[in-house]
Amino acid sequence: MRDKPWWAFCEYLGDFRSTISVNVDLPMSAVELLRLAMHETYPGHHTERACKEQTLVRRRGLLEETIVMVPTPQSLIAEGIAVLAPELVLDGDGAAALTSVLHNAGIELDLAHARAVERALDPCRWAEVNAALMLHERGASATETQAYLERRGLLNPDLAAHVVRFFGEPTSRTYILTYPAGRDLCRSYVGEEPDRFRRLLTEQVRVPDLISGANEQSRAPGRATPDPRAGR
Repeated sequence: MRDKPWWAFCEYLGDFRSTISVNVDLPMSAVELLRLAMHETYPGHHTERACKEQTLVRRRGLLEETIVMVPTPQSLIAEGIAVLAPELVLDGDGAAALTSVLHNAGIELDLAHARAVERALDPCRWAEVNAALMLHERGASATETQAYLERRGLLNPDLAAHVVRFFGEPTSRTYILTYPAGRDLCRSYVGEEPDRFRRLLTEQVRVPDLISGANEQSRAPGRATPDPRAGR
């Protein structure tokens, strides 16, 4: 796709099928390509919808799970899953296999270096939330907002302009919050227990469940108390 306000989009069609659209106007690095594929497909958006169709709709008859509404708390969880999913894979046993796929396609990737850079930039995602507040709540101009994103979010000018355009979409004014907040909540909820990520994909986990689950994880022996607002 071209000339879209988003980077990529997963449209779940039902019957365990999805259509993935990618905005080819935006260049991406090798690690961003991997992250995007996992965010939209496996184990991200497509996987969540397919698993919940099987476990919640077909087995339990919970027809409300056939509807996805944005921007709602449901979006917070869905994007939290999709942002966290690549971290679990790239920092786990699947990393070598994925890197070899890129290598076989003629794309070289130093995954350890790329992940170190991503972790260093992790707090900058909250700058995008601040930028949306500047634009919609404080009356900043698009130019001022873009400059803030370039300086504080460390985005290049083209990507910063694209993010400002995303903020202008009626359903996206507040949607940007779902990425860093959803990620932090889901990350704290899962902690060192992979089975909790399975629960996110297959059960009706709600935002209060994430908060209480994260609190339980923080009280586990040997674990520091996580701050879901870290980097804000």
